[in-house]
Amino acid sequence: MRPVLCVDTTASSEKSAKEKFSKEFEKIQEEMKTMKMEHARVVQENEATLTNTKNQWAARLKDEINILNIEHTEEIQLLKYEHSQEVSSLEDNCVALEMKISALEHRYKHRESRPEDVEKIKYLESQITELNMVIKGKISENKHLKLELLNQEDSFNKIF
Repeated sequence: MRPVLCVDTTASSEKSAKEKFSKEFEKIQEEMKTMKMEHARVVQENEATLTNTKNQWAARLKDEINILNIEHTEEIQLLKYEHSQEVSSLEDNCVALEMKISALEHRYKHRESRPEDVEKIKYLESQITELNMVIKGKISENKHLKLELLNQEDSFNKIF
């Protein structure tokens, strides 16, 4: 009878080992289920953290872009203002230079004659007057000679 008892104990110990392994397997399965749930929770938290971080960086970058756009706009306005001031200054300078040129041209056109030029003009005018008198004398002499020639011709024609 002993062998039956041995088989019985062996069967019983196998059953108990099977139950023990079954319980351990269920326990491990529960732990795995818990770990999978924990893993899913951690993944979800990490994804939420990542999304939150992305959103924070996007907002931060958007704020920085807005600040840079504002600074850029202000700098452009400042440069436009400086440019308009410089253009205005250059236009004023241009007007002043044009007035100066006009004054210098007027002064040049209405300048006093040089004494040597005045002397030369007087000399040339006197020469012209003298030559005009000589020409008038020659013209009247020529006229007189023509009349005399005509007279002589008339006299000669009367005689012959």
